[in-house]
Amino acid sequence: MSALNLDLHTDPPAFDDAVDSMNAILGALDNWSVAKSLDDYQAKVYTGTFEGEPWFVRKSVFDGETYPMEWFRKALYENHFENLVEYYDVAQSCSLHESRGEWQGYKLDYALPPPFTKREITQWLTIKDTSGDEGEQFYIFSVPADYELSPEATRGVYSFFQVVRKLEDGSIEWISASTSDMRGNIPRWLQSMKLPALLINDIDIFLRWMTSQYADNTVEESA
Repeated sequence: MSALNLDLHTDPPAFDDAVDSMNAILGALDNWSVAKSLDDYQAKVYTGTFEGEPWFVRKSVFDGETYPMEWFRKALYENHFENLVEYYDVAQSCSLHESRGEWQGYKLDYALPPPFTKREITQWLTIKDTSGDEGEQFYIFSVPADYELSPEATRGVYSFFQVVRKLEDGSIEWISASTSDMRGNIPRWLQSMKLPALLINDIDIFLRWMTSQYADNTVEESA
């Protein structure tokens, strides 16, 4: 069974097992379909099934001078879920529940558009710098955590991984892959139908937020 499945995990998976699942998904992309693309950022969203779950993998590349690697580190490597709440309007709040080894357990509140009720999401998260001979890069993994919900709350689940690496030409590649189920009365097929367009739209939302946070600091540091 994949380490990145949607089961509620009492214990987080081994990091190497998460890497194996990530590599299996990325290795299957040649056989998956491209559901949405955007010339800007060479962005493509691939869709396919991995161990019975629908996965969505977005690949994109950015100019490293316009969007430096250090910005991605600050936005995604540091305070990952805390920053998510700042730029992703569906994510309303997050709180650290526990730390266990190289993993942290979080609780998040998602506000879905009416008429849907909010979702509580509980996640294990780990982020690791994997820079080496292949260059500067880091991995992010998250899987559902088996935490108790608030009374009358509806649970949403998702599992994801992200890879951010600096390429030889100085550009930045960002791979973001996920499978999810917001449950409640939202059909899974409807969620899957809407996700590719949302994933493409999220790129500019993230870049605008990241620029607003770090552009002035870059100027000050280089002065």
